Amino acid sequence: YLGAGDGETYVLTIYRHVWPGIPVEVEMLRTITGRFSPELVAHIDFEHDGKRYILGSVRRLPTGMNALEYTRMGIAAQVFTHSQGLDLGQTLRFIHDSFLMAFPYEWAPAETVTGRLEERLNAFTDATPRLSEYAPWIRDWYRSIRGEVLIHRIHGNVNLRQMWLDEDERWVIGGWAGDVRLPMEERARLGSPLEDLATLQRSLFWACEGNKMWCIKAMAAIFEGYGDPMMTALFSAFVLDRACEEAADHSSRPDGRPELPFEFLDWFRDNALPTRDTMSPSQFLRSAQ
Repeated sequence: YLGAGDGETYVLTIYRHVWPGIPVEVEMLRTITGRFSPELVAHIDFEHDGKRYILGSVRRLPTGMNALEYTRMGIAAQVFTHSQGLDLGQTLRFIHDSFLMAFPYEWAPAETVTGRLEERLNAFTDATPRLSEYAPWIRDWYRSIRGEVLIHRIHGNVNLRQMWLDEDERWVIGGWAGDVRLPMEERARLGSPLEDLATLQRSLFWACEGNKMWCIKAMAAIFEGYGDPMMTALFSAFVLDRACEEAADHSSRPDGRPELPFEFLDWFRDNALPTRDTMSPSQFLRSAQ
């Protein structure tokens, strides 16, 4: 971290592994400019054998309150600000629309998208046998989604730890390196923008310590700002995928809390599953052309 005379703070990132081309973080921050993302001030280039490498980058660090801290304070005080949820939804929509204009996109067969979710479910179930009792209805949920799904570049790691509410009450989204658990080439894959919203939903769920009503109110405001119905079959599929991943991950950790994702799956089965066939359509899912 670097302090500057103008009172701003900057973060210098030196990449441990380099490869030819432009890292996801640099590519994204060069595309998404403005108040919604940390400013990319500079990056360090190196050329070898005619190939260009990026060795590091310098970004301006947001100065506002971290969203995770802000959310926990709101829950403790039983305070919820609807307008800030709206603003966050509008910010995420602006970012996704910018991706749609800047990068390639396609309408992919729903079977391709949900097939990947099924493969992940199989892996989670193999690792965590307790998920076997949930797998049949989750798999049926995935297979109920038909048509074509809009996919394009997405953030890949939208969570409260990577967000700030600045002094002007504006949201700043960080974490542009994508899901750092994935190989570099997979971080730039095409995905549904609803995947980012599902990742955010799970982050909110954990911050709420299982307080489902607070989480539902927050996500409803975010979706209102985003401009798509919250309870759609497609969004719910991505939420189920994330919850199963959490159940498998926390079941394998000595300090894990698998009871939280399993309680969520129980709640979803009892409350959302019966409404699947009457859920609102999403603009990100269309009939096959």
